[in-house]
Amino acid sequence: SEVMSLVNSMTLNPEDLRGVGVQMSKLKEASPAISNTTNVNKKSVKQKNAPVCKTFQCPVPEFLGHKNPADVKNIIKNWCESPEPYQVDADKVDEYITDLIKYGNISLVKELLRLMRKQLKVREAPEWNAVFNSTLQNVQRQIHALFNGILDVDNL
Repeated sequence: SEVMSLVNSMTLNPEDLRGVGVQMSKLKEASPAISNTTNVNKKSVKQKNAPVCKTFQCPVPEFLGHKNPADVKNIIKNWCESPEPYQVDADKVDEYITDLIKYGNISLVKELLRLMRKQLKVREAPEWNAVFNSTLQNVQRQIHALFNGILDVDNL
C-alpha cells in the first residue's frame, strides 16, 4: 500500500515505470532524544513524506566523483583503515549519506553504516568511534526530519 501511494504521488505515466524496482526500509518511531540511537522505541512508523529527491528528478548522489556503490564502499573502507580521521573527510561522508537519504536510498545508507561499524570494531580507536557516532547522529537527524522516524540500527 505504501508503494502504491508513492506511485500515485508521482506524476508519471504507468509506462514510464516499467522495469523500475522499489525498495522500502522500515523506520522506527523517533524517541524524544534522537542522539540516543542505541535505545530506541520498537514501535514502527509509516513514512509520511516522500524523499526530497525522487529517482526520476535528481541525479544519483556522488561521492568524490563516484556513483557506483561498490566504489564508494571501497573508498570508505580504505578511509576507515587510515591512521586517523580528518574532519574534512568525515564531513564529506556525512554529506554523501545525507544526499543518499534525500535521494531515498536508505538501504545503501544502512550498508555504509554497517561497513563503517565493522571496520571500526576491529580498531577500538576512540577518535574513530566519535566519527562513527557523529555520522550516525547525522543520519538519525536527517531521517527524523524527512520521515518523522529513525533508522533501525539494531542490526548494524
